[in-house]
Amino acid sequence: MALEVRNFESLLKDLSDAFSRKQLLQHFHVYQGHVIRLYELEAALKDADRTTASRIWGEFSELHRRHAVAFNGAVFHEFYFEGLTADKTVISESVSELITRDFGSVKVWEEELRAMAEIGDWVLLTYSHPEKKLQQWVVTENHVGVPIHQTILLALDCEEHAWIVDHPGHIEDYLDVYIKHINWNRVNLRLKLMAKK
Repeated sequence: MALEVRNFESLLKDLSDAFSRKQLLQHFHVYQGHVIRLYELEAALKDADRTTASRIWGEFSELHRRHAVAFNGAVFHEFYFEGLTADKTVISESVSELITRDFGSVKVWEEELRAMAEIGDWVLLTYSHPEKKLQQWVVTENHVGVPIHQTILLALDCEEHAWIVDHPGHIEDYLDVYIKHINWNRVNLRLKLMAKK
């Protein structure tokens, strides 16, 4: 089933004290653009000449190289918007224990999140199935640095389009807002659903 643009406009009201309407609408536009580009890219692939496949250059090659950029860009944004809330939520005891076990403390985890946000386009908090532990990853261009066999618990968008309207030149202020509005209920649920598989 093809990805469809999801409606996150309830955040305009729910997060009005955290993000301006202009900031969120700009961010929704970027997300929607990834879904549209994905449709366009997959349509173009159907007609692309496979005989042009090359490690150096060619339409077929470049379309495939950009496929994950559009797909991940759409899905990461869905994780991001789902991970925000205006409600006061708390880390479950099980998640807190995992963060403390694998990062040292919730404070250390947050410090690492902030530092990693300075160097990538996305920061992913995941449960790494091969290692059976929580990990945090920096992803660039939506597809460089994406690890395999992970369950994504949180996705933090660090690109300027996520914060430049409200916090020009100050990503640290954006991170304050983001961390305050993390939907820990969603994180708790993702971990619980993962455990049932």
